Amino acid sequence: MWPRASALLVLGALLAACASPGAAPSPTAAPAKPAASTAAVAPPVAAAPTAQSTPREPVRVVQALPTRDFGFLPGVIAISKGFTAEEGIQLELPVMASNAAIPAITNKEIQFASAGSGTRAAYQGAPLKGVFYYYNQNTLIAVGASDVRSYRDLPGKVLAIASPGSSEDWVIKLLLNREGIPVSDVQIAALGQGPQRVQALLAGQVQFSVLNADLAVDLERQGYNVIGDVRTLMPIPWSGFVVHQDLLREQPELIKRWIRAHIHALQFMKQNPSETAAIATRELGLDSALALRAVELVLPAINDDDPGGFTEAGLLLNTQLDMEALGMSGDPAQIGPSTQDVTLLRQVQRELGIRCTTGYQCQ
Repeated sequence: MWPRASALLVLGALLAACASPGAAPSPTAAPAKPAASTAAVAPPVAAAPTAQSTPREPVRVVQALPTRDFGFLPGVIAISKGFTAEEGIQLELPVMASNAAIPAITNKEIQFASAGSGTRAAYQGAPLKGVFYYYNQNTLIAVGASDVRSYRDLPGKVLAIASPGSSEDWVIKLLLNREGIPVSDVQIAALGQGPQRVQALLAGQVQFSVLNADLAVDLERQGYNVIGDVRTLMPIPWSGFVVHQDLLREQPELIKRWIRAHIHALQFMKQNPSETAAIATRELGLDSALALRAVELVLPAINDDDPGGFTEAGLLLNTQLDMEALGMSGDPAQIGPSTQDVTLLRQVQRELGIRCTTGYQCQ
């Protein structure tokens, strides 16, 4: 359950001072978390491979996704634009529930799994490390029914979350605390993933939720109110991936190739929002205008200065929230860094001419 009121105040103070997202297939199956950035312009995106590219025997890499949706669009871009192929990687994106993905990556049956469940497993001893995040802040968008035009309209309303202790739960509790609205003044309903919460909004069962950008835009087109993003409210590492510690030690070059492909994907998204939206339309089955609006909403959470990374404050906050949800004790400032390894990310960034200044362990 969510922290006590006193814990909320502590988290609020931390943010003021410092200002993860079916039945799973087999791990070997094929593919079944805004203001403008203040960072410098990203380096040019590498061109997709051509016929003259140096041939390289492709290596099969399995990157398990908790859901195949807009929240994990950069991975789809990396494949669609040929960035993974250029690195000699045959990337597969199967959907795997956490209760299948974590055992699979712990047993070295897959190479990458979601950092949301992976980091929590690492807190409890799993040999996993977070190595890359698509966004350095959450990408959730606040959506209200027709009579919820601002956060001040929330008292007396039903607010939908995925589950107790979920990212949506964290955001809404932090939001209520910031707005000075007692939790007792609202009703919080745990209704599952985004599509389930959308249906509850459409049916009038709930009046507010925080959703992926594509779902939020779809509701906006049906008369619901997009109140805004909640990036600065919970600026935690978002849509990331963990690897097995042995893979870090034994195949660092493979991980670097994967990281490089995904940095190119993030840069491509920033520089080509229209083509990014076209790929989302084709690969995720979205309406083209909806896809473009959704892309524009999430781009500010990609940091040009530190693509793939995160801030120290964001890591600390994420660790505190995770530990509270798990009922863990200890020092978040010690536990959080023990679950992350950005060494290879920093190496790849330097090789690409990126000199991060704002992220965790940039120096």
